[in-house]
Amino acid sequence: MTHQKETNIPEIFELIAERPDPQLRIDEYICPFCKSGQNVEVKDTVSTNEGGIGDGDFSHEWNKCICNDCDKAFTQEHKSHNTWYTYTSGDIHRRVILGLPLCLSCFNHYTYTCVHCKGLVRQLKIHKDGFTVTFECSDCHTSAEWHLNDLDWI
Repeated sequence: MTHQKETNIPEIFELIAERPDPQLRIDEYICPFCKSGQNVEVKDTVSTNEGGIGDGDFSHEWNKCICNDCDKAFTQEHKSHNTWYTYTSGDIHRRVILGLPLCLSCFNHYTYTCVHCKGLVRQLKIHKDGFTVTFECSDCHTSAEWHLNDLDWI
């Protein structure tokens, strides 16, 4: 029996270190490296234009920032009232460093940290059902699945 079945914790959390952080806010910018909230400067903002009905945060927004305290660049992202932070460096594209993207369409396209070896975890394949994605660590080759219904746990 897998850990997921025993505790209802999604299997993906046995592989990735990142977790949702409800304390992160759309309208506050903090440096995920040095935790400064005072000297973060937004350099550029890009957004999708998705409509919706009701009190929705339907568009995905990327706020490219620089921390003037530690001089590191990062991106604050948000969608559906959820905020997370990423950075891109060399061949590491969109690595999540704080928080977690919670919609399956967003979750698939990021790089995460392996809890076993600190290696890079990336999407390996999307299953034919369209609701299941397999992720694998490029270093230790441990893998796990993310299911659309895992969002109910969060």
